[in-house]
Amino acid sequence: MPAPIQPISAPQMPELARPAGSPAAGGGGFADVLSNAIQGVDGLGRQAGASVESFLSGDGEDLHTAVLAPRAPSWRSTCFWKPATRW
Repeated sequence: MPAPIQPISAPQMPELARPAGSPAAGGGGFADVLSNAIQGVDGLGRQAGASVESFLSGDGEDLHTAVLAPRAPSWRSTCFWKPATRW
């Protein structure tokens, strides 16, 4: 007589490591990620404005940085949103 078939249970998923300062489970993680992304894009926009002003005033900012800096907020927001829209 063959041995009885044992039941199959679902594997347990390991707990993912959280970055330092991240909220606990259910602690508003999405809101924090969204807020950080928006603040990052806003900060890049302010840096771009300062870079262009520095170039135009002759304070030593190089042309390439002054031309590319205003594009950085757009690139960052595109990189943030693009994976979210691929569902």
